[in-house]
Amino acid sequence: VYKRQAIYIACESELDGEDTFVSGKALGHVDPDKLADIENELGCKSVYDLMSVNPDDIGEFLDDLDESQVGPEEWYPAAEGLRTVRMLRDYIQGNSSSVPNPGDVIEDLTECERVLQLLEARGAGFHFAIDF
Repeated sequence: VYKRQAIYIACESELDGEDTFVSGKALGHVDPDKLADIENELGCKSVYDLMSVNPDDIGEFLDDLDESQVGPEEWYPAAEGLRTVRMLRDYIQGNSSSVPNPGDVIEDLTECERVLQLLEARGAGFHFAIDF
């Protein structure tokens, strides 16, 4: 059993004046194993492989955390994220029974695409992150 969560985009640099909010709740409620099965079938990078965390942020959740156990925050090219979200969105549009609440998941992926396009245009990186 996995904990319900939201998946959002962390931006490597500020996008002044741009809305970078992504709800990510529906995407976060998809069983990670099911998502991995779809991504494997499509041959795209996994949302979870494109995740990272700011070590300062995770310290809030883990009091006894040794900072050496958490690597540095990683940033990925927006193009990698775009490929993944587009392939997932297209797949779910054609296979609506593949995930719960497919319309909401498609909306989350479309929001991700919008933000990733802004980042790509500026040459900035990203990573997916989890909001508990």
